[in-house]
Amino acid sequence: MEVITPSWDAPLNIKAFSTVRAGGVSMFPFQSLNIATHVGDSEEAVQSNRDLLIDHLKLPSGPLWLRQTHGTQLLSDDNPDINADGAISVEKNKVLVVQTADCLPVFLTDVNGHFVCVLHVGWRGLIKGIITKALKVIPSSTMDVLAYLGPGISQKNFEVGTEVYQAFIQVNEAFQKAFEPISKEKYLSDLQACATIELNQNGIRVSAGMRVVPSQKPQNSILTEGMAKQEEWLISFIRLKISSTKQTDCFLSSMPLLMTTLLNWCG
Repeated sequence: MEVITPSWDAPLNIKAFSTVRAGGVSMFPFQSLNIATHVGDSEEAVQSNRDLLIDHLKLPSGPLWLRQTHGTQLLSDDNPDINADGAISVEKNKVLVVQTADCLPVFLTDVNGHFVCVLHVGWRGLIKGIITKALKVIPSSTMDVLAYLGPGISQKNFEVGTEVYQAFIQVNEAFQKAFEPISKEKYLSDLQACATIELNQNGIRVSAGMRVVPSQKPQNSILTEGMAKQEEWLISFIRLKISSTKQTDCFLSSMPLLMTTLLNWCG
């Protein structure tokens, strides 16, 4: 299984990885590292893929898989409800997970690695304020927080209508910088730029991953009608473990179809 190491200004006890789509057992059209249970793939294949990732990353516990709704609910140590689009924890050996396709996985920690937070951030989540909600509950000053934006859809591949553009700028006029008009009623939207603007306005340093460019082949494109639900094909993790002298916690995010971002918190 291949892994790619993202570059961000995390402390030494944070390690980050991205995997590519290959390395699993799922058959077409889910090939091959699909870890989503709700897209029509066989349960046996999904479980095998999850087991492969857990083994490869040597995760200290099973990930807490969320039922994502493009909302702002957060799973936490005090609120274990998995109907959420993000998770935050200060506990050791707890693996948090979000799954993304064109949306962004957003990872938060602080300069000392005191907590982990992972968010599933799409355009709906941005408008509803999932990033702001997370920043209100993190157990650190925002001055000490670090953010990494995992791979998400590129601006040139994300076309939206006027209603989406208006919804963004009504929330934050600065988001206007993240939209490129291509006609009177159409814009190209930059999700990474929107997330970066919001984080920067809160004084948070941001590192960003690659922009995902969907394949032009219908069977592979995350924008193809009928394939939109088959998003969770790849997976991203943050791993934390604990030993007699070192502490680590875990959180994980999954990137479907095109690549996976894995973040290992090894204290």
